[in-house]
Amino acid sequence: MNIRYYSTIGTRMASDFRAEMNNEALRQAAPSVFATAQHQSRSDRYSMIPTVAVVDALRDAGWNPVAAREQKVRNENRLGFQKHELRFSNRSSDLSVGDSMVEMVLTNAHDGSSSYQIQAGIFRPVCANGMVVCESLFAKHAIKHINLDPQDVIDVTAEVIESVPEIAESVDGFRSLALPEPVREAFAKEALMLRYGIDEESQLNEKAPVTADKLLTARRSADAGDDLWATLNVIQENVIRGGLSDRRRRRANGKRFGKMRQVKGIDQDQKLNKSLFRIAQVIHEQMA
Repeated sequence: MNIRYYSTIGTRMASDFRAEMNNEALRQAAPSVFATAQHQSRSDRYSMIPTVAVVDALRDAGWNPVAAREQKVRNENRLGFQKHELRFSNRSSDLSVGDSMVEMVLTNAHDGSSSYQIQAGIFRPVCANGMVVCESLFAKHAIKHINLDPQDVIDVTAEVIESVPEIAESVDGFRSLALPEPVREAFAKEALMLRYGIDEESQLNEKAPVTADKLLTARRSADAGDDLWATLNVIQENVIRGGLSDRRRRRANGKRFGKMRQVKGIDQDQKLNKSLFRIAQVIHEQMA
């Protein structure tokens, strides 16, 4: 399933931050944020708190929406109630982590496909990466749609701020660790296996459209380097954005592989992001 692409329409903020999104921009990017009733499949116990009400409460608490998207649905009956994801920045707190900023990621739906979920994300301005921090570093908070109060979501945001020093410590550790080429290649192979649901490395030649070295190709000079942080960001961007190809590679039937497709599903995007961050953590734990 696909999603509407990120939007950053709104008032321009300071250079270290993304543009804030006003409600008009949010409605263009993710109309389901403005649902005023739950999907008909939900029971009477469901507490219908429109996502936009939570957005307004977060704005009052200093968190401003800077990106939004929603899942496309095949069943038109769920249109307007589907899963959506919003990212928020907070200018009143120091959320800088090296060359990146910690953001808050809010996921919700009104068709039963998601509770209110809060987790930390990392935005790297140089390449607009939208990395999500793994749950071992920042536990995801899920708030069910039963007796829900918008304040429940606000209360969790304090933990995003509290997690910044720990996230910064991890990023600093990644930046200070230079990786030998075999380790970088092993990281890229693991990323390909995650992306294509491969259990054995021997299956890469059959199912992956590119080799590991393609994932290690930086798209800009700012991403060049063999440290763990640069390697993570290059692999993450290539895996999520796709577009890579290798016309030398062929399937078992002799046909060429197509290009790597962009990851568009919210669940797959978040799962891959967190898995890649966790792999980086493991590498750092083993080599530092």
